[in-house]
Amino acid sequence: MSLQSARQLVLGFHPDLPVVVEESAAQLSSDGGLLVVREFDERLKFTERFAAALEDSRDPAFTGHTLLSLVRQRLYGLLADYEDQNDHDELRHDPVFQLICDRLPDGESALASQPTLSRFEPPRAVGKTP
Repeated sequence: MSLQSARQLVLGFHPDLPVVVEESAAQLSSDGGLLVVREFDERLKFTERFAAALEDSRDPAFTGHTLLSLVRQRLYGLLADYEDQNDHDELRHDPVFQLICDRLPDGESALASQPTLSRFEPPRAVGKTP
């Protein structure tokens, strides 16, 4: 006889598929809690409104990541305590981060790299105090 957990959570933020969260013995990601944050964000439309308020001066012909995807990747990275952008070279392949940025975790939908996120963020003033 096989016992199966009855605890399941179905999230509807992904445009192409429902996201079903359930217990698993396999380690898929250490950032599963971000899925619930993304569902909450979908209801508030926070990252959508934030990205819409930014000016995107990039040439669309050379743009592989939407402004919204960059905002989500960076914001959720900060929420998960990945302050340094160099963490995103690994996180760009993480299935949870791919889902919260509306990509399928199929191994071919890598998110933005650290250099791309660095170009997205304005430079910090060095040596100046407010």
